Amino acid sequence: MAYCEKVTKQIRLHPDNVCPCESGKLLRDCCLLPTGHLRKEPPSLLPPLPRTGHAQSGCYLASTMDCSPDLSAEHYMSRSVLEALGNTVAIGGVPWLPLGERREIGINKLTAKILCRRHNAALSALDSAGGQFARRVRSIHSDLNRKSLSRKHSLVLMSGEALELWMLKAACGLFYSKNAARDGTRLIDSHTIDQSLAFDALLRGMWAPQCGLYTRAPKGHIIPVENSVAISPLTAANEKRVAGAGLIVRGLEFALIFDPAWENFDSLTSEGWILRPTELVFASGKRAHSIGLTWLPGTPERSIRLTPLIRRVR
Repeated sequence: MAYCEKVTKQIRLHPDNVCPCESGKLLRDCCLLPTGHLRKEPPSLLPPLPRTGHAQSGCYLASTMDCSPDLSAEHYMSRSVLEALGNTVAIGGVPWLPLGERREIGINKLTAKILCRRHNAALSALDSAGGQFARRVRSIHSDLNRKSLSRKHSLVLMSGEALELWMLKAACGLFYSKNAARDGTRLIDSHTIDQSLAFDALLRGMWAPQCGLYTRAPKGHIIPVENSVAISPLTAANEKRVAGAGLIVRGLEFALIFDPAWENFDSLTSEGWILRPTELVFASGKRAHSIGLTWLPGTPERSIRLTPLIRRVR
């Protein structure tokens, strides 16, 4: 998206504006590329040099031979995202609950020792990106839920790549924490993850064709406003592999695919899913707020308009 062209129909940016990524810097010193396009750089996820040469048992990134000699309790659904929802979260579909049952539990219980401290620290920037996204969606819903004469169209800029990688991290966490399940059975007992595909995407930003973050506008573009987050595995049935995850964040639907062995790419297209959207527009009446998602240069501009299904506060 170029600053001199439309970001939305109502927002024009200038290099001397404060950057909409909320860094506090001027746009020209922050996310504005020499080409005139906007890009929020994703964080580096490699641990700092020197490499340790150590593979810590229990760390799902042990094959990189760059671990610390300990494990940390990792929130497989990022704590920052859960905190944006409250102190408890409704959970279901895990193997330790009866089929169809949902239960409110404290967010501190959603942890597992699946990363060494070194890799946990290196990936923490993704938790921050996921938390920023969840908080922004919550604040947009809150603003559209109140009466106001304001018609100002707001924009915040985020790294689509960081959001995509956060969802990949969540998919890996769900599997390696042994909480990915189908029909009450743990998938880790019957399925595998192609680590070369998952880790190339996670640590090197190298994605297989057609893979990445998908989202869609539901029928009528109406989304429910739910103070919840949900994640479920997506499997390549013919290969017995976990190929990605479906996620719902406050009513927004996402599909994260990292393994091209997944058989349903055609259905994504036919059902209106969009790969790597560049803008999410939340509108109610004459008011609107946008989340701009930046990607590598050359990514087609694709905007999705959504109308939260909310009740006005009188």
